[in-house]
Amino acid sequence: MARTKRHTKSGPGATVDGLQEVRAYSPEVVGATLTLLTGGEAGRFFTVDAGGATLGRGDEVDIGFEDETVSRLHATLTKEGDGFVLTDLDSRNGTYLDGLAVRGAMALPRRCRIQLGSRVMLEYNVLDELGMEAVEKLSKALLLDPLTGAGNRLQLEQRLAEETSYARRHGQPLGLLLMDLDHFKRVNDRYGHLVGDRVLANVGRALVESCRTEDAVFRYGGEEFCVLVRGLTAEALVQMAERIRRVVAGLSVEVEDGLVSVTISVGVAILDLESKPDAEEILLQADRALYRAKTLGRDRVEQFSPP
Repeated sequence: MARTKRHTKSGPGATVDGLQEVRAYSPEVVGATLTLLTGGEAGRFFTVDAGGATLGRGDEVDIGFEDETVSRLHATLTKEGDGFVLTDLDSRNGTYLDGLAVRGAMALPRRCRIQLGSRVMLEYNVLDELGMEAVEKLSKALLLDPLTGAGNRLQLEQRLAEETSYARRHGQPLGLLLMDLDHFKRVNDRYGHLVGDRVLANVGRALVESCRTEDAVFRYGGEEFCVLVRGLTAEALVQMAERIRRVVAGLSVEVEDGLVSVTISVGVAILDLESKPDAEEILLQADRALYRAKTLGRDRVEQFSPP
């Protein structure tokens, strides 16, 4: 005999044969993504939350673009109702929505393309709560080193540019510690890469735990790590580097025939707000200091000093 399904009620939350149906999801816009479609960083995306964002070329904007056709304060995205409004800030080369010039403020559709100046093209998409969570997880996965839990090289490049701008804007010191594990190749050669990975993971965790919440730790590459430090004087920065050096020296990994430990050399540089070097310059200065620490015997801290 054919079986007839028993519906006890209809609508959201209805049951079929006593099984609870999934309640229909009603999406509400809580944010948006901007994906860069042009230039050398094409594919990079930015997340805009309900607080909105300012777009432009200056240090004071939330989302910045190094393109001369973009004004320093070019446009804003503002959350209004169930979407965002795009406002042109009297930019020199204009703001465009799907090819149409934006005059004042314009409400955005759920998906469109935004052009700033003559060369910056962005794909705009709204996000509901689930989408926002997914994008945040994706962003985290793209910017983290899975072995150590520190930020990866891509995140370092982005964060260094942001922190350099912040330091200039607020007149606050910005320090950079560049670190390299001493004779790490010997660990891999003797014990294998699995043990080497355990050592790197230990060091990465120790660095994250040793730094303040406002500092940022990155795996620069291979056995090199980098820490961006806000608001410390040169003297305090060197003291922090010495403390990290001692912490790493106290770490060990257990192997069959004993314990494996490593030391670390550290190069220290601090942003010179008067000469206004770019983000790459402070990294180069820390690298020179690190090289000096290596040549002077390793397991030590050296601060960059101009020649």
